[in-house]
Amino acid sequence: MQEIKVLPSLSGLCSLEELDLCACNLGEGAVPEDIGFLSSLRSLNLSKNNFVSLPKSINHLSRLEKLALKDCVMLESLPEVPLNVQKVKLDGGDTRKNFTGHLYSNLVQGGINVYMDDRELERGKTIKPALWQAIEESRFSRNYASSPWCLDKLVKIVQCMKEMGHTALPVFYDVDPSEVANQTGDYKKAFIEHQEVFSENPDMVQSWSDCLSTVANLSGWDVRNREESQ
Repeated sequence: MQEIKVLPSLSGLCSLEELDLCACNLGEGAVPEDIGFLSSLRSLNLSKNNFVSLPKSINHLSRLEKLALKDCVMLESLPEVPLNVQKVKLDGGDTRKNFTGHLYSNLVQGGINVYMDDRELERGKTIKPALWQAIEESRFSRNYASSPWCLDKLVKIVQCMKEMGHTALPVFYDVDPSEVANQTGDYKKAFIEHQEVFSENPDMVQSWSDCLSTVANLSGWDVRNREESQ
């Protein structure tokens, strides 16, 4: 099946309550920004597609309760999700099933207690509050800085390092550590956008930048151009 470049406009479907786009071969950028206009949407199934990221406008879906992203093997980051979302299905997708999955297994075998949200979240808990209760490994990719959700987690990681003596193990998956530390390249582009979107909260954006620099300068693992299982 040929990859779909972009879906037609969705802005006129404001009464739609359920949208199933499972296995539609949607590539990066195929989900349009105007998906945020689906003000009545309660269930969104984007499973088994090939996009790397999702439009930030998904956060505008104020009535959304279920978001399915199962087997989205290319997915690297998630935007903020609406507060009403009760269930996010990620099992089978994202890098937890390849690089991070290998890392998780190896650390556990080495006797290190590692938190991974899709393995240890109790049913019925919302994802975001539960994530604040434990820290997973810091895995930096090209698109990491484009996700406010990831950056918020990073702030918590640094907070736990400073206040509780936790140790962070940064892993540079497909990005140069200096790009993370200095916010150059893709990271610079992401922060230019953050400064525009969050212009009323510059302190938050600055804290993201400071935390990236802090963690990127720690001793970690640079695994660029290596097999995922190594």
